[in-house]
Amino acid sequence: MGYLDAPLKEHTLLQAIARVNRPHGDEKTYGLVVDYWGVSAKIQDALTIFSTTDVQGALTPSVDELPRLQSRHAAAMRFFQAVADPNNLNACVQVLEPEDVRAAFDLAFRRFSQSMDMLLPDPRALAYHADLRWLGKIRGAARARYHDDRLDLSGCGEKVRKLIADAVVADGDQVLVKEVQLFSPEFEEKVEALRTDEAKASEMEHAIRHEISVHLEENPAFYQSLRERLEAIIEERRQERLDAARQLSLLNSLREELKGEQTRAQDIGLDARGFAIYGLLEEQRPMPVREHAAPYNAANRDLASLLDEEVTPFTELVDWWQKDDLQRQMRSKIKRQLRASGIEAEAVESLDGIVTRKAEWIVQRLRRAESYGPLLSPREFISGESILYLGRHYRLKVHPNEAGDAKLRGGWLHVPAPGGPRQTAQVREAVVRWFRRHAAERLPERVAAWRSKAGVPMPRVIVSNQRKRWGSCDRNGTIRLNWRIIQAPMRLVDYVVVHELVHLRHRGHGRDYWQAVGRVMPDHERRREDLRRCGVGLAW
Repeated sequence: MGYLDAPLKEHTLLQAIARVNRPHGDEKTYGLVVDYWGVSAKIQDALTIFSTTDVQGALTPSVDELPRLQSRHAAAMRFFQAVADPNNLNACVQVLEPEDVRAAFDLAFRRFSQSMDMLLPDPRALAYHADLRWLGKIRGAARARYHDDRLDLSGCGEKVRKLIADAVVADGDQVLVKEVQLFSPEFEEKVEALRTDEAKASEMEHAIRHEISVHLEENPAFYQSLRERLEAIIEERRQERLDAARQLSLLNSLREELKGEQTRAQDIGLDARGFAIYGLLEEQRPMPVREHAAPYNAANRDLASLLDEEVTPFTELVDWWQKDDLQRQMRSKIKRQLRASGIEAEAVESLDGIVTRKAEWIVQRLRRAESYGPLLSPREFISGESILYLGRHYRLKVHPNEAGDAKLRGGWLHVPAPGGPRQTAQVREAVVRWFRRHAAERLPERVAAWRSKAGVPMPRVIVSNQRKRWGSCDRNGTIRLNWRIIQAPMRLVDYVVVHELVHLRHRGHGRDYWQAVGRVMPDHERRREDLRRCGVGLAW
């Protein structure tokens, strides 16, 4: 918001208004000017210094937004026409279960909220207040249930966000629109707050589905089995062979199994990769009947730990999964350990390949992106496109037929481009150069800020272009950090920095490593989860 408290005129008046009206990411698409001096009547005079074609459409009365608001309101409300009781939040959320329906609703809601934010506090917009609050609450509950981070309010104006937040508090629905972990006490509170067994079963189903997707690659044997059982329960319900109460009971049983699995790796002293290897060994060499009373298969636990130690040095090497000679050495060591432990020859051939792929998973972690929705649309590198820098949205402004370096000014990244058929590639190269330059400045600063707390000397820092990891370190004490991480909020940049600093003292990802990370950064688990959620959108 800007204030006019001086007798401005002509270009100085237009310049002042333009500064206030400058967009800033998705959260600011226009500005508001409070005219204390009464100079707004001279705007038309100020425009006369330009040609008619240059200023065509520069002034648009706000009344023109009202028909657009009415149309956008109708489009958003249309999604819930078939819901008999608008106060049945669960029924409305169920409408948005298909992913394509959610995406279409999200677009309609954003357009409606944009028009509302533009008109408020105009009294003509008050008739749509209640529906905006209602739609916002549905959207928040759908985001929480389906773990769909695209349904946030980051692109909505401040007035709209406050309206929706106030509605949630006033209606006492905070727990229903909050995304909570499957095993937290808040999840149980959330399920209890739902009115029907059908609603509770739906909430439980999607929370379990999300948990399986996140952890599937950690232990495929266990989580794939659980996924099949989940699908069987859903199909039984679809065929009406189960009522909602029985479905809820079966889903609760699955939740308890998941909960036990989450602590089992720690109980037997293995990290995520070692525990995944343990699960594969259990398929090939089950626990003898005489030892069934034992909490775990000690022989397979020890072998999994040995295999984990064998592959760790290879996974610390840069781009090891692309180097055939390194993979051959890894497979040779794996086979030697498997044979020495008495695994049958036929099983050795299949297991060594699986263990190698499991090691690749732990480093790449690319498949995890599948649990956070589809990849973002490919970047076009055109004016108006949104980019992220340290978690904040900026817009791209391409200047054809100009030379020079990209510069960030007033919410826009200005990129000169010589033009011609390679303009898109040229813009991309200029944007990458800008990011790499800023990463080279900021990332060593973050390493210096955290290294004393991690208890390590200042390492050499290299800004890298790795496609499949955020960072790495070698035995010489050099840390490589991916320039793309500079797009993320600083708290996530710091997580990657701490992750690599602690690796200078602890090579693997065992219990000692994560305990050390926890001492340096107590909320590292939350930061790691946030990075997993937003990371897919940064990898371009």
